[in-house]
Amino acid sequence: MCAKSSSTQAGGATDGEFLHELEEKLEVARLQVQVCEALARMSTRLPRVQEALGQLNAELVDITRLYGDFADLFRLSECKLAIIHCAGHHDPTLVESLWQEIVQKELSDSAGSPADTRMTMLGNKLVRLGKTYASSDRFFPLAFLVKLLERKVLELDFAQDWAFSTLLSIPVPISKLLTIYDRLFKAKDPCWQSARRPLHVLDAIYLLLTKYATEPTLVPAYE
Repeated sequence: MCAKSSSTQAGGATDGEFLHELEEKLEVARLQVQVCEALARMSTRLPRVQEALGQLNAELVDITRLYGDFADLFRLSECKLAIIHCAGHHDPTLVESLWQEIVQKELSDSAGSPADTRMTMLGNKLVRLGKTYASSDRFFPLAFLVKLLERKVLELDFAQDWAFSTLLSIPVPISKLLTIYDRLFKAKDPCWQSARRPLHVLDAIYLLLTKYATEPTLVPAYE
């Protein structure tokens, strides 16, 4: 992983170099605060969590250690995504697995709640994170997310327009979504047949087109 150092050596550096190092150090500090907050939401009575919080409150660690010794060790998927985004680390398989973990954790946290509540909680999480990452395909794998969310619609009996409505709220352009859904339908993945809903994706495309027909302002004039 490309790692940004938390140590700043100002001696002999130009003002520009010093400011760049300071900016990087501030980025690492922001990520460290995020990891601390995530750990604090865990059971702080656990000795290993207390020890980790103690270390993070005592010193500013470098980004590689922050990832390996804290975010990865404690399975903090959102923090891991933020760290690799900051480091510019490109690993499509890792990014997809992190998004899957994020979705699954949110669903686990809302287990036992009504479907409407679970849709709202997961939707809010995706919109919040999407506003940070949607501008980069490297860290917001749209095709992967569309398929993952549509499978959750089936598994959890969510509203059929929930997945694409959530993505539109980020906002993801409707034209981009239509392209992804078209490819997903043409791929004929056996998972839809296994779920006994072979036309699920086609139904979603119909609803998405209907939404566009009733709300044409969803597509900017320049498109």
